[in-house]
Amino acid sequence: MTTSINTTAAYAAFDKFAKAQDTSRATLVNELGKAGITTLEAARPIAMQWVSARTKCPIVSGAGKATGRKVLDAKHRNYEAAKKALQRVMSAFAPKPTTGKPTVNKVDAVKSLLTRYQALSRAEKARFLASI
Repeated sequence: MTTSINTTAAYAAFDKFAKAQDTSRATLVNELGKAGITTLEAARPIAMQWVSARTKCPIVSGAGKATGRKVLDAKHRNYEAAKKALQRVMSAFAPKPTTGKPTVNKVDAVKSLLTRYQALSRAEKARFLASI
């Protein structure tokens, strides 16, 4: 038995979700700005404290590459949930991907091809001319 999937409705649902995400991200960044947090660097320690309190995953001093920084305790049973929650909160500060038209390539295609053609050896030029 096969089920039919309404892709138009599914796409509409994904679009609605993405728009809600964009709205919630903008709201979070706006509200944090009112609290005096305007950069990713300023948001991270507060976000980590919030995640730690919500997931009960303690904050510890980092080791290895993280020496000198505070990090979530990777040995705690809620670490993965805490790490993902922190990633989600911090992603609100990531720049929104552009969906506009790609930039125009300003390289002259004919000039580029001519330059490449001139760099070919005599045998490669003959083979190229024979192929077109």
